[in-house]
Amino acid sequence: MKTTIETKVLQAALHASATKDIRHYLNGVYVNFKTATRFTCAGTDGHMLFAGIGKTDEFDTNDDLSGLTLIIPNEVIKKLDKKKFFVPFESLGDNRYILDDQIFTAIDGTFPNIGRVIPETLDNSQSAPSQYNPEYLVRAQKALNAYYQNKANKTYPLFQRGNESGIMHNGANSAQVVVMPIRDSFYDKHAGAVQPFNRDYL
Repeated sequence: MKTTIETKVLQAALHASATKDIRHYLNGVYVNFKTATRFTCAGTDGHMLFAGIGKTDEFDTNDDLSGLTLIIPNEVIKKLDKKKFFVPFESLGDNRYILDDQIFTAIDGTFPNIGRVIPETLDNSQSAPSQYNPEYLVRAQKALNAYYQNKANKTYPLFQRGNESGIMHNGANSAQVVVMPIRDSFYDKHAGAVQPFNRDYL
């Protein structure tokens, strides 16, 4: 079973996936072929999640891989040529695959249910200020830049929802990054610990 899939969505998800996590199924990128021409791709480390829609090359001869799901190891995706818009993908059976010219075994495990953390709707009634780990926001920007193939200085809106997850997006429903906030309990615990600036130095 062969097809040709978009490279950018795999590389975008890589920015959100875990590295050397004890939960081995997070050390890879999840791919779910929804139809013969579209697939869902996701990466997460438990603190942030990228989810995007990829497509197959309509000008290539594609087998229908609908229903196939797998987790591609990070190292396989890191070796892909970023200049290639599409790369060949083939299922060999027995959980073995070829991506471009790399033969690999998919990561054994169950990827988290991404539908549980992605809200169905966003509206202004949900908006509330939040605090986030800056590292996650930087990686979220990189993921969306990889997906939309924009320059590194491109920024995206962050919809903040208080103690609920924040959503970074491009105003479209083809890709987004979910970022977990720093909970209010952190600030309650450290209340009064931050001192005002020493005005002797003004």
